[in-house]
Amino acid sequence: GVVTEKSASFWLSRGAESPGYEWYCKCDDDTLVHLSRLGETLANVTRSLGRTAHVYFGHLKWRGWEAGHRFQACGGGGGDSAKTLSDILGGGGMPDGSRYPPCPHAAGPVPYMSGGMVCMSRPLAVAMAADAAFRDFYETARKRNDRGVACKRPERCAAQPYASHMWHHEDAGVGFNVFRAAPTQQRQVHIVPVPGHYNDPYIIERTRWTESVASLSAEDEYWSRRALFVHGIKTRKSYQEAERRWELGRASADLRLHCAPCDLPNTNRHNGNWRAARLPCAHLRNNTPAAAAAAAALFDDASPAAREAAKVGAAILRQESGA
Repeated sequence: GVVTEKSASFWLSRGAESPGYEWYCKCDDDTLVHLSRLGETLANVTRSLGRTAHVYFGHLKWRGWEAGHRFQACGGGGGDSAKTLSDILGGGGMPDGSRYPPCPHAAGPVPYMSGGMVCMSRPLAVAMAADAAFRDFYETARKRNDRGVACKRPERCAAQPYASHMWHHEDAGVGFNVFRAAPTQQRQVHIVPVPGHYNDPYIIERTRWTESVASLSAEDEYWSRRALFVHGIKTRKSYQEAERRWELGRASADLRLHCAPCDLPNTNRHNGNWRAARLPCAHLRNNTPAAAAAAAALFDDASPAAREAAKVGAAILRQESGA
């Protein structure tokens, strides 16, 4: 839960603490960024949209996010917006082949920028820092994260009772708040997805290294000349592999901004096809001591950690409500 707090704290404070910048960016600690290409791309976006534009920029993915203080992603994670909407409404598949049920409380599909690369223009960062609901989201998450029970496996995290559920999915939670704040503040937000080598250095310029050919395939050249980062560099070996494979001296492609309708299909497997989304007009009001006690009862036969999480949630709610 700590990394989620750090991420929210960054977006809530960076604009005020560093006022002289047009862009604020962050990435995971296992990401290598092509800094000159990133700078050129951000400058092109600023020239295209202007310095007053609210821009959410990065490696785009899609999620459903359960509204209210549930702190739970539901639906998506892979594929485009239409696939995420299908997951929200009808349930989706798990890595082990099982399926999870529909997500009745989920907003979305929510566009979010993965930890590989995310930037906000100064106007958007300032707007998010001033957003009362985002700050409430952050403060509630801090209480849950300080007193809840940590978990690492997605299915165990999802099973935490509502009243004590911690915030685990850093990037989707921030994306949900951008998604929610835009209509709430009646602002237009530009979503700018950017290419990168995601989660595996061995996908970089594959034809040059695995097929021993002098020139790259069209696909490899496309990505090598456009990627802003490589993600998933967790070991010395993976760093050395990325350094060996990625020819940083290769000329960049046209990095100017190209705008398209959000519902344009078949742009690639992540972008486009965003035809509909839902955002509850009012969050469900079931965050009560009674709800926490009922949730705790459901965990009588569960692990000690789950039962303890439910009891902690009930205690937090009693304290907050004065009960």
